[in-house]
Amino acid sequence: MGFTLVEVMISFLLLALVVSGVILGYTQANRMADYTAMSYAGMAKSLQGAEAARSAHWDPQGFPPGTGMGTPDELPANNSVPLVAVVTNIDFMDMPTKGTPDSTNFTCWVTNYIYVTTLSVSPNMRQIQSDAIWFYPPTGATVTNTTILLRAPDE
Repeated sequence: MGFTLVEVMISFLLLALVVSGVILGYTQANRMADYTAMSYAGMAKSLQGAEAARSAHWDPQGFPPGTGMGTPDELPANNSVPLVAVVTNIDFMDMPTKGTPDSTNFTCWVTNYIYVTTLSVSPNMRQIQSDAIWFYPPTGATVTNTTILLRAPDE
């Protein structure tokens, strides 16, 4: 039983379709794993910024009154419209990379904006919002991870 040229060509076509599907599935899984790693690193930076802001000293009844480091209110609220970040931090994402990140390679940079707003005065309550903004190179999209915490004073 011999194969005709048409049968051989059809079998090569089917083989090419199967192999291209496997390669496409592999590259898509790799892209999704890369995005997930960057998203988790962005979420970790967002949580890190929110926890750092939450750990700032805030005692509304402290003496002498004032704002800034070493005072009863180390991270004052800013309720302006539109919201203005109280703290801005530019850093590298905590993920494995090839080579050393520098000013020409923005693929693993993250910018963390922290917003502190007063929700109520009685009882004292503040909202801390931490936005970690990073760049996803394969699509060129800018992605934001957000963490929101509520806190009461250190009374």
